[in-house]
Amino acid sequence: MQYDLIIKTIQNQITNEKDDLARISNILAIIYEYAEDISWIGFYFKKDDLVLGPFQGKSACTRLNGKGVCWKAFTQEKTIIIDDVTKEKDHIFCDSSSKSEIVTVIYNKNIPIGVLDCDSAITHRFKKEDRAFFEEITNILSNEINFSKFTQI
Repeated sequence: MQYDLIIKTIQNQITNEKDDLARISNILAIIYEYAEDISWIGFYFKKDDLVLGPFQGKSACTRLNGKGVCWKAFTQEKTIIIDDVTKEKDHIFCDSSSKSEIVTVIYNKNIPIGVLDCDSAITHRFKKEDRAFFEEITNILSNEINFSKFTQI
């Protein structure tokens, strides 16, 4: 996997652009384009619920209504990997082609404000190195992006 190159490209995007919406939109596009076997990637931000933010892929569920793997990761404040979503009772099927999922939490000043959700059409797609990669991405974003304008926390 070319995760080191993706991280460098993302850091370059953060350095060369100051608008946070443009930054996170392009960061998603970079991951979607260069990470292997990704069918959907996007943000859900805490408002009155977890609400869809910028994403890449097919149309998605707009509000999660306090349910799903994203809500579970958000409330437990930990990364969750689902190897086979058909066997996960908490999975919300926004896209029937989704087979596996990883969700990492995004923070603003140590307060969880949303999640980065990534799906694949392949079961067992996400491994230990993927967890490290997505957690590094969310750490970079948490340190570099002013998410207050996207949330109601």
